[in-house]
Amino acid sequence: MKRHLFHHVSVAIATLFAIIFLPAAVQAQTPIEAYAVMNTEAKTFTFYYDANKDLHTEGTIYPLPDSGAGYPEWTLVYDRKTITTVTFDNSMVNCHPASTRLWFDGFEKLTTINNIENLNTDQVTNMGGMFSGCKVLTSLDVSGFKTGKVTYMDYMFDRCEILLTLDVSGFDTKAVTNMSFMFYGCKALTSLDVSSFDTKAVTDMSDMFHNCEALTTIYCNDTWTCEMSISMFENCTQLKGGTNGSVAYDASKIDITMANPTTGYFTGKGATAIKMPTADIKRAYKGIYTLKGTRPGDDLNRLPAGIYIVNGKKVMKR
Repeated sequence: MKRHLFHHVSVAIATLFAIIFLPAAVQAQTPIEAYAVMNTEAKTFTFYYDANKDLHTEGTIYPLPDSGAGYPEWTLVYDRKTITTVTFDNSMVNCHPASTRLWFDGFEKLTTINNIENLNTDQVTNMGGMFSGCKVLTSLDVSGFKTGKVTYMDYMFDRCEILLTLDVSGFDTKAVTNMSFMFYGCKALTSLDVSSFDTKAVTDMSDMFHNCEALTTIYCNDTWTCEMSISMFENCTQLKGGTNGSVAYDASKIDITMANPTTGYFTGKGATAIKMPTADIKRAYKGIYTLKGTRPGDDLNRLPAGIYIVNGKKVMKR
């Protein structure tokens, strides 16, 4: 009798245990995945990295490409053209995609990108065409992008026609090989700062700034060289650069030969671009001067942090 009762109690306990803990165990085995949900009714496109993919019923679910060469499935869907809002869920901070190529290609109605800081790009090798054809996007914050491993930036901002500002000054481009059509058709941009760009590995800059009709200033202190640069500056009719802004756009000069800050279309930026007045050069060899040629004092230790000319040499005071 006792043995029979013990058996029933044991079965009851086991059943209760299964009811309580089995769902949690099953949930723990559900893999964490990177995916995006397209809700055509709400006109939203949201990225996630979690184990809740099967819980989403509000739209079509798409997996993220698992390699730098993969194309996202949603680029073949016409409804992407109706999306107005993209959001990166907080879970995306733990995702490290290998590619963002064509992610928003053809998102013609896109006006808002929420929480782009949740997009971790430290492992991305391909950003080609990422925002291509975002025709009504007026603002875009890519200042936090980590681009040290990126090799492709071709067509990245192609035809962002009314984009007013774009901060790419923090881009690490030492690994990039292709920048063709990178800013093609960015018709509303008036200035770009590419002074941080390392272009030694780049082999193709064709049409890089083509049809940037309002672009007046490209900040860069370096002279670029490249194998392919056809139509690099074509139709940049407002562009000026060179020493003291003396070089105006010339429709017959639109290739890599104009990618320099002295006789080309680049405008020097920063300390290396500031020249001391000629009259002060000789005096600067004896004493301390600012980069504007004025004397702030004779004791460097008492001066605020900054860059000074000390006895004819440039010195950074921290």
